[in-house]
Amino acid sequence: MNPAVPPPTISSVPSSGVSEIVYLADANGVIRFATPPAAHMYGYDLSDLIGQAALRYVLPAERETVRDWWQQFVNAPDRRSAETRVTFVRADGQPVRVRVSLWRLPTGDDFLAVHHVFDQLRDRMETLYAILT
Repeated sequence: MNPAVPPPTISSVPSSGVSEIVYLADANGVIRFATPPAAHMYGYDLSDLIGQAALRYVLPAERETVRDWWQQFVNAPDRRSAETRVTFVRADGQPVRVRVSLWRLPTGDDFLAVHHVFDQLRDRMETLYAILT
């Protein structure tokens, strides 16, 4: 990192107008920060997310697999990023399958997660296109 350029801070993460769901979690997967779209997409208030384990919002059948994936990433300090697909459960009980990317922040104690919601839209459009053609 260029010492003349300050590292990104929580306040520099866009909080509105983003198409991706962004949150910051600690090594245990506890959500420390989330953008408003994170709460909106899943039907929760931001206060429902902050301080909670991200696994709480994962489809129960996938929790063990996601927990293992998270821990493997956390326990491999040389890995800078990882990706997988995860099914989250909205507050209304509806499942939402998204691609999740994780990045290790320079502190080593925090992890940035991005839920790529456009992947879900793209997948739906591809399915619709296949049906129509």
